[in-house]
Amino acid sequence: ASGNMDSADGSDMWWISVGANAQSMRVVMDCGSADFDTYGKFGSQPTTSSYDWRGYTSGGEDNTVTSPAQGTHYIMVDYYSGSGAYTLTATITYAAADTTAPSVSISSPANGATVSGTVTISFTASDANGISSRAIKIDGVTKSTGTSYSWDTTAYANSGHTIVCTATDPSGNTGSDTHTVTVSNTVPTDDGGALTDGV
Repeated sequence: ASGNMDSADGSDMWWISVGANAQSMRVVMDCGSADFDTYGKFGSQPTTSSYDWRGYTSGGEDNTVTSPAQGTHYIMVDYYSGSGAYTLTATITYAAADTTAPSVSISSPANGATVSGTVTISFTASDANGISSRAIKIDGVTKSTGTSYSWDTTAYANSGHTIVCTATDPSGNTGSDTHTVTVSNTVPTDDGGALTDGV
């Protein structure tokens, strides 16, 4: 932005929209031989008595705001002395987007294992930015949102079944690990005894 200012102008108001994940916002005002000041505020217009930051050295100003909030930031160029043209530059630096999914590893049961009775399903998950949610699924059905689940295999058919464990980070990236196991429980046999009506 650019403008001209003298004692009759008082101040000029500018604004800039800051997006998510901003690391810094550097505001530089160059006014040549004049002496103008800058005042900044998030969400509403600043004044010389109400502001989030200000630059009031002799001549131009160079201020850096760390981790500026997402939304509208107002920047006021205020007259102090002298007159003439000025330029105002705001440079926003953003953090790189997180596109890395969490690392997920099923601890038990082993992939390809034959299981019976009650089996503990457990897994671990890690991510540089933390984990926001977890899930353990058997044959596509969520059974737990924790890192372990006590699985009663007797309620399942003697056949192959798929275990999928997932973890999601705060950026929405999801990682998973899949194991296939075979359920093999002893099926009760008919003893051949006769049924009676108690008579």
